[in-house]
Amino acid sequence: MSQLAEPKPVAFAQDEIDALRAEIDAIDEQLLGLLNRRLSRAQQIGAKFCIDAPVLQSAREGQLLDALCARNAGPLDAAHLRLIWREILTASRYLQSEPVVAYLGPFGTYTEDAMRTHFGVAHPSIPCESVDAVFDSVTQGRAAFGVVPIENSTEGVITRTLDLMLARGLRVSAEVVLPVQHSLMSKHGALSGIDCVLGHEQALGQCRRWLDDHLPGVPRRTVPSNARAAQLATVEPASAAIGSRRAAGHYGLQIAAAAIQDERQNSTRFYVIGPDQPQVRGATRTLLCIELDNRPGALQRMLAPLADREIAVTRLDSRPLKSELWAYRFFVELQRDQHDAAVAAALAEIRLAAQDVVVLGSFAAATDTPAADADRDTLVNPLEHANAIPN
Repeated sequence: MSQLAEPKPVAFAQDEIDALRAEIDAIDEQLLGLLNRRLSRAQQIGAKFCIDAPVLQSAREGQLLDALCARNAGPLDAAHLRLIWREILTASRYLQSEPVVAYLGPFGTYTEDAMRTHFGVAHPSIPCESVDAVFDSVTQGRAAFGVVPIENSTEGVITRTLDLMLARGLRVSAEVVLPVQHSLMSKHGALSGIDCVLGHEQALGQCRRWLDDHLPGVPRRTVPSNARAAQLATVEPASAAIGSRRAAGHYGLQIAAAAIQDERQNSTRFYVIGPDQPQVRGATRTLLCIELDNRPGALQRMLAPLADREIAVTRLDSRPLKSELWAYRFFVELQRDQHDAAVAAALAEIRLAAQDVVVLGSFAAATDTPAADADRDTLVNPLEHANAIPN
């Protein structure tokens, strides 16, 4: 009776692996040459055509990324493609005189995520302790741009950002939208023993029901940012902070509970602000500030020219005037470019009925499909804040 031969182990085809690696090395060399060619063209544009124009062209960059994703046949997925090309664009802007960006910090805030998403991981930045400090950094020339939160899908508009837009005379050039998943974190990583919950006022509001159900009666303390809450939780063992998983890892905290926001689709919009209003190609939003007379029918007279021309109003917020009791100014976001002929005609008519009209910028609506918080923990900012400029 013959014995069955034992199966021979499969030998690694080392020569085949070596051949594939050699091909990869050759491709890398080609990529390096192509990248340097691309960046040299960017330098030429900066030297010849961008003397009086902003280096950052948000709408063009968005259109470029959308077009690349549409043509992408894989296996590279869209999220990684966007991250790779944003870093290429960051390097391109750097060669054309990279602008510094201020954002609501410290490290680990959602505003930093928005800043990195828009400008790239390696972009030089200034973390600021408050929204006011971001505006101050831009108006005082320490930063060319700022990134600030403007609206949350659960808690609504951030009124301080609107007030500062007008008070500091800055303009919006782009917006970023990110989904926000909050985690509760502490030194010990347990719900028991928590005697205070720290967080930005918006984050505390977005998690109100969860906190009522799981930590009833535990005091809540407002701090300037969720990252600041995480910092404090490292030195206050009985306190827990609301923030991102990335912040927990950076500050050495343990997750006591994940995804504690009350609304599953909780998202936040951010504005990119600056002292000038660049000509934004493909702008589909315009932000106005309109001050009305305190007379019956004033609001209707403001909206009628827009309705007559079928110009959609995507947001309408009122803020009190400090100069007159019970009088208001309105922040109006339109679904058109300020240079659109219909918008220009409507604004001319509105100016006849209003005390003042200020155009606070036109920008492209966010079209990226933002990564979830868990994905951003692994994809965004691998350099952490090695590139941050100390505040």
